[in-house]
Amino acid sequence: MVEKLFLLWTMADNQYLDYSAARRMKRFVLCSLLAYSAPVAAWYRVPGRRWAACWAWVGLLAMGTPVPAQAQSPYTATLQRALRQAPADTSRVLLLADISTTFRYSLPDSALWYAQRGLRLARRIKYPKGQGRCLARIGYVLAEKGNLPLGLRTELRALQLNQNSHDRLGEARTLLLIGLSYSNSTDYTQALRYFHRAKKLYDAQISVNEQDTQLLIAEKGVLLHNIGASYTMRNQLDSARYFEQKALQLIRGHAGLAQTSSGNPLPLVLRGLGLIYARANRDDLALRYYRRSVAAALPDNNLRATCRTYNALAELFWKRHQLDSCRYYAHQTLTIGRAKSWMVEVLGASTLLAQVFEASGKADSTLAYVQLMQTAKDSLYSPRRMRELTAVSIAEQQQRLKVEAEGERFRRRVRLYALLSGLGVLLLLALGLWLTVRRKQRTNRHLQTLNRRVNQQKKTLTKQRDDLSKALAEVTTMQTQLIQSAKMASLGELAAGIAHEIQNPLNFVTNFAEVSREMLDDLKADVVADRKEEALSAADDLSQTLQKIKHHGHRAASIVKGMLGHSRASSGVREPTDLNTLAEECLRLAYEGRRAKDKGFHAACVPDLDPALGLVTVVPQDLGRVLLNLLTNAFYAVSEKSRRHPQGYQPEVKICTRRQSKQVEIVVRDNGLGIPEAVRAKIFQPFFTTKPTGEGTGLGLSLSYDIITKGHGGTLTIDSREGEYTEVAILLPNEPESHSATPLVDKVYD
Repeated sequence: MVEKLFLLWTMADNQYLDYSAARRMKRFVLCSLLAYSAPVAAWYRVPGRRWAACWAWVGLLAMGTPVPAQAQSPYTATLQRALRQAPADTSRVLLLADISTTFRYSLPDSALWYAQRGLRLARRIKYPKGQGRCLARIGYVLAEKGNLPLGLRTELRALQLNQNSHDRLGEARTLLLIGLSYSNSTDYTQALRYFHRAKKLYDAQISVNEQDTQLLIAEKGVLLHNIGASYTMRNQLDSARYFEQKALQLIRGHAGLAQTSSGNPLPLVLRGLGLIYARANRDDLALRYYRRSVAAALPDNNLRATCRTYNALAELFWKRHQLDSCRYYAHQTLTIGRAKSWMVEVLGASTLLAQVFEASGKADSTLAYVQLMQTAKDSLYSPRRMRELTAVSIAEQQQRLKVEAEGERFRRRVRLYALLSGLGVLLLLALGLWLTVRRKQRTNRHLQTLNRRVNQQKKTLTKQRDDLSKALAEVTTMQTQLIQSAKMASLGELAAGIAHEIQNPLNFVTNFAEVSREMLDDLKADVVADRKEEALSAADDLSQTLQKIKHHGHRAASIVKGMLGHSRASSGVREPTDLNTLAEECLRLAYEGRRAKDKGFHAACVPDLDPALGLVTVVPQDLGRVLLNLLTNAFYAVSEKSRRHPQGYQPEVKICTRRQSKQVEIVVRDNGLGIPEAVRAKIFQPFFTTKPTGEGTGLGLSLSYDIITKGHGGTLTIDSREGEYTEVAILLPNEPESHSATPLVDKVYD
């Protein structure tokens, strides 16, 4: 017998029983222990001990008062341990509120018990924030048990406490619970208004640790689901699907949501998606989501989600005329709903069961469930309850209008104060202006005195300026002479390089001239011997040899010409020039010049010219020489790369012009061979070239650098990556200058 009683005591702690059932079962066990205990009975027969026995009975009954049963959330035990270790009463109040939240889906009586305990403690220590959070949970449980007016009134009191204590997170939670109460009363418009107010507060929350992040995600998931569910009940399925999918995306990938006081909202979201598909007549998809919802609710013992999903399954099977399945799931819903006093679910399940038994022709069962349905409906929507709910709603609206009116009065006062402040500022400004005018008048009188002194000093400065001008002219003359001297010194340093460069083509000319003399002797011998064919062959060979002599002679001449251009003073004048036209002309000439040397060469010529560039004062001949040289080098680089890497390579040469604030930029870019890092520092040196012998003199970049930097006062820079690109950038000053002839000899030197 003792073993059976122990088993019943253990069953009393089952997580599916609420407080009332657990209390009845434990009291039954205690009474049985008293009845079957012979020593206690004998002790009781002694008259003097009857009062002591009564007190022992009361003590045993007190022992039978249940400790809250196992919660639905795995996080409950953690919160209870934290409650036992909490050092401050304020922390205990907040922990009691969170523990109450963990019971709301499985043991509403336990949720109510913990919330009331926290409320008593919060009132004793005068902690408004804790009062607001506990009252919100009490109101939620009352509304779920069918007392919508009292639940809503309690939640509105909690909302006022949240706002007075500036508890934004508590305010967001309370707004969510108020929306749920309006949703249970089928006022979905009001529910959505509160849900969206809660959403704004949740979006503004910032988590400080991982646990807070998980809790915010769980609560936002519940909020988004309830917004979607409200749109579903209003048959706005697109909006409903949007918010349910948004909730699913938010909670997906967060495995730790069950370890929060709010629990995992996944079962609620899956059921919400199932309701949407059921309303869209996609029953198979709805059934799949319902079953996934039931499976997701099992690990957390989320009886509320299970109960509502069972009710949705019953409605789905009723629509599909599967009466046995409908009766089974409706009965499951009714069993859980009556055990937990969830009157909304009791109403829905009893209505379905009454319809099922009416369709089956069972009048007695139909009548029983109709009576149960009527009882649940009276509990929820009786005229008295609806009047109370309407009164609460009207009072809340009046309070809201009162707050809005006070806010409007406050804004009016603020505007009035701002206007008065503005007038004061204007008066201060007027006073400041008057003082400023007086100060300026005194300053003007002082300035007139100073002006007379300045005029006297002006004459002295004018004389000094004339003297300085003469001195400057003399300095300029001396500077020109020094520049020319430096130029001649530079030419002396370059003489050895010039001799070496000219020696090669002269050697070729000498050698081929000697060969030509020998070939003429052979030709004379063939003519004398009347060997016509050999004479013609010798003549052809002689012609080719003379052509080579001519080529190397031109080579020597080009070296001399380049050197002369490097050292010669420019006689051009600066004049307004259309740089876009000049750039296009140089691009075309350089491209045609390359094609003349290589008939099979093709490249993309990309002019990117600024249409707002306008005219720029430059020496067009010198600048054209620079651009032509740079473009020739660019086409040579892409031609060589095309020859070495023919497959998949598209040669491209690009010239760009851009107007800046006080400068004009010209950029020549190619995607050719690039310049190796080792030789990049030498490219502006005279006679330095990377081209094979006979294809370059090494004076082009040197002369171009002098023309830009010393002839035009600009800059010339090169950026390159070997094997990828080379980019030459020219920056020219864009300030008004005289259009008269300006010889460049003063600036072009080495």
